[in-house]
Amino acid sequence: MMFFYRFHAENNQKKFRKFFRLFGRKSSKNKRVYLKMAENYSEMEISAEEFYEVINNSDKLIAVNFFAEWHMPCLMFFPVIEDLAEKMKDVRFVKMNIDDNQEVVEKHNVSTIPCLIIFRNGKEIAKIIGAQSIEIIEEKIKGCLITEN
Repeated sequence: MMFFYRFHAENNQKKFRKFFRLFGRKSSKNKRVYLKMAENYSEMEISAEEFYEVINNSDKLIAVNFFAEWHMPCLMFFPVIEDLAEKMKDVRFVKMNIDDNQEVVEKHNVSTIPCLIIFRNGKEIAKIIGAQSIEIIEEKIKGCLITEN
């Protein structure tokens, strides 16, 4: 039976420790299993070529999750983004692998991952750095939605 724990650092240290024992740094095989499970969420991965088309040609807010497949905090951040994508239908969530898209990463000064950048009409309006809690991210995105209206 496949399962995984959702990670929220503030109030779930016990689950995090159990998760880390199961999927921790000891085995790359475990990381691949977790990555496979985490990739079942609704975000669409985009390339550098698609990036500008997506952020410039949308009537919704675009939240771009910059990640790396080898970075455990990024993998633990996937379920948080998945939950937000289910809750916030008026925001489009996409993801971009930093290893495959260095020019976009450099242009938008992404030096720490995970990094969630929110765009409106092709312009960056907010940046959330690190694996924050779902409440903090949701509040920041709602703030961007309010200023839009």
